[in-house]
Amino acid sequence: GLAYWGGIHSGGQKGLADLSLFSGIGLMGGAMLRDFAIVATAFEVQASEARKAGLIGVVALVLGTVLPFIVVALAGFIALTGFALRYIRRTAATIAEGELRLRHLALHDPLSGLPNRTYFGERLASVIAEVGRDDTLAAVLAIDLDHFKDINDTLGHHVGDGLIRAVAQRLVRALRDDDLVARLGGDEFAVITTDVQDLAALEDLAERLIEKLRAPYAITGHTLVIGAS
Repeated sequence: GLAYWGGIHSGGQKGLADLSLFSGIGLMGGAMLRDFAIVATAFEVQASEARKAGLIGVVALVLGTVLPFIVVALAGFIALTGFALRYIRRTAATIAEGELRLRHLALHDPLSGLPNRTYFGERLASVIAEVGRDDTLAAVLAIDLDHFKDINDTLGHHVGDGLIRAVAQRLVRALRDDDLVARLGGDEFAVITTDVQDLAALEDLAERLIEKLRAPYAITGHTLVIGAS
């Protein structure tokens, strides 16, 4: 049951590591029980002798038998606690990583790796709030690819997918780190740019992006030329 749960929860080697952890705890628990049995047997023998020896025998019994018993119990408890804490930390880290992966998948386009429409909407709302607070300028550029459907229909979806990925890479390289480019779906992209100086600078950015997208693409043995608007 533990091996099956560990394999599903964390996968492969991670599950085996969890099983090893619980096996280690079980072995340690068994060793502790054997130690306790040995100590208890010794306690019975020395108790009989202590009753004959009086007070001095009782003191010797406590120091010689009961104290080691307590030390063994504390050592076992500390070891088991360490195992449990390491398992809890590892499980918590695995859950956190899974949540991050799920959020990334929910906010990014699986084909291009760009932010998707949901991410774009969240970022746009944040930028609008910042612009209103800081009295700055921002802009949104909408980009459609020309003739993409023709390429997709005549050369196949694998070529169209390669073209989408290439377009995404060009847009990312052409923009600043603070800007955001998203794929809204199909051949539709959008850019959010901040700290816009004036309309002329924005027009220059739009022309530069269109020019970069018009350059030929080499996709799976095909040379493709598209436009953007």
